[in-house]
Amino acid sequence: SSESTVSKVTLTVPEGYRLKDGGSDLKTSCDWGRFVRRESQAGRVITVEEEAQLTQARVPVKDYEKFGQFAGEADLLQLRDVLLVK
Repeated sequence: SSESTVSKVTLTVPEGYRLKDGGSDLKTSCDWGRFVRRESQAGRVITVEEEAQLTQARVPVKDYEKFGQFAGEADLLQLRDVLLVK
């Protein structure tokens, strides 16, 4: 069956620190799935949310490269460091 996951992490940071480069959706998608990461800050609380969807389907050989690119981009977005500045 198709798979879908949602995760949400909240961090309370010391006073005076803020999220660097947060506030926008980072996403990638293809015919077989999508991945979205959101980073935001409200006061001292930083929230990182991720949504992943993967449709169970056969990937035609001619589309292996396209699917591999999607999987690689999703991995990079998921591994992204949360950077703080003072």
